[in-house]
Amino acid sequence: MKTLTIAALAATAVAAGGAVYAASHATDVALDFPADFKTEFTEYYSGDRQNGKQFINLYANDVALNGAAADGKLPYGSVLVGEIIPVVMDGDEPAESALGRLIHTGQPGAIVVMQRIEGNDARYGDDLKVGDWEFEVFSPAGENLAKDTTACRECHHPLTDTEFMWSYEHLMRKPAG
Repeated sequence: MKTLTIAALAATAVAAGGAVYAASHATDVALDFPADFKTEFTEYYSGDRQNGKQFINLYANDVALNGAAADGKLPYGSVLVGEIIPVVMDGDEPAESALGRLIHTGQPGAIVVMQRIEGNDARYGDDLKVGDWEFEVFSPAGENLAKDTTACRECHHPLTDTEFMWSYEHLMRKPAG
């Protein structure tokens, strides 16, 4: 599905009181894969992931960029995409370059998608609420990997001051397109 279609779907779901969103969950698939994220989204961070064991390239759609530029809030319809790239290992530990940075393999192992959908937190207990963000994990080819995203929610849950994002400061410094 094209990126613009995802934003339109989210806007339609908001306008229709969530009816489109609910229908998409009937198949247990929360989000669609934005196949054109590399050309239609803006890359706003590329570097070591906060877990210290992976490299990540992060992209944001125009809804997220414009919200960040306007008031620092990411509105409903914001979509963030992360290319998770494995790193070279030195035994059980990630190898570091002379710069002290991780050395990535160059090929994504997974694509993670975060989308802000109005009312989404109602589906979860208080300990898993993340500002109405939903998460989905895909293969680099766009196949939904049907991963349990509880760990994503647990990791992002405490980030209330940064729109539930680890990369908030990076997104805030990226000019809107």
